[in-house]
Amino acid sequence: MDKITTILMNLIKCSIHKENIAIQQYDALSQKEKEQLFQLCSKHSISVIVGDVLGKSKMIEKTPDVKKLINESFMSVYRYEQSQTEIKKITHVLTELKIPYILLKGPRVRKYYPEPWLRTSCDIDILIHEEDLDLAINGLVEKCSYKKQERNYHDVHLVSTNNILLELHFNIKEK
Repeated sequence: MDKITTILMNLIKCSIHKENIAIQQYDALSQKEKEQLFQLCSKHSISVIVGDVLGKSKMIEKTPDVKKLINESFMSVYRYEQSQTEIKKITHVLTELKIPYILLKGPRVRKYYPEPWLRTSCDIDILIHEEDLDLAINGLVEKCSYKKQERNYHDVHLVSTNNILLELHFNIKEK
C-alpha cells in the first residue's frame, strides 16, 4: 500500500474508532501528497469522514484544503438534519394514509457509521407498493407541498420545498 493510501486508511480507522490521527503521519506529507489525499477522498466520496477526523485534530494546521474538508463535514450534518426532517414528514403522511413502506439505502445503513451524518446522501429512497403510488403522491403533494417530477420504470421523483429529492420506488428490479 502506498503512503497516501496508508494515511487515508488510518484516517478512516480514526473515524471508526473515534481516535485522533497520529499528527506526524499527516505532517510528513508534502503539499502535493496532501492534494493527492484530498483528491482520493473526493474520488471515493469520503471527504466528509476525513474532514471530520482532521477537524477534530487540534494539532493539524487548518489550511484552505483542510478547511474545505471540514466545511464538507458541517454541510453533511446540515443535509442529514434536513433529510431526517423530511423523512419524518414523509413517513408520517404514508402512515396516516396506511401505506406500507420501506426506507432504502442511506437511512438504513447510517446506523453502521460512527456518526449517522457521515453517511452522505443526495436523496431519500422509499419503497411502496405500486398500487399505493397515486395515493402516496397525492398525499405528499397535498400535505407536504412536494412537486411531482418524472416517472421512471421503477420510481417517481418528487421534490420537497427544501429541494430534497424523494425517489418513491414501486419496483426495485433494474432493467
